[in-house]
Amino acid sequence: MNCASLKSSTSSLKVARTKIFLANPDMDRDLYRRQFNLNENEIELISTLRPKQQLLIKTPELAKVANLEVDAKSYWLYTNDPFDNRKRREGFETHGFEKGLEVLAGDPERSVKLQPASTVEAADRQHR
Repeated sequence: MNCASLKSSTSSLKVARTKIFLANPDMDRDLYRRQFNLNENEIELISTLRPKQQLLIKTPELAKVANLEVDAKSYWLYTNDPFDNRKRREGFETHGFEKGLEVLAGDPERSVKLQPASTVEAADRQHR
């Protein structure tokens, strides 16, 4: 969502109790603070999330960083990265679906393990 659409959708944002934020190190911090009622800690969490691996789930009661951990086959089935889409298409064209998936899943560059998630309690919020 860009800044213009954020400003025009204020009423929708107030109705949604749960919000999900993806990594965004270049966000407009003041706009996010106002529009989403975020505190400094939550802003910092969003700015330091690992792209394609973490997201921040925010409810009125808490904010929690969730880590996406997928096995190699699932990664190749569901990725939507342009480079990987091309690589997947080539793998399937060369080896067929099942063998292509096995070949791609054996790619050690795509094996990802993440650390446990962290939680920010509502009581720790600085803006309330």
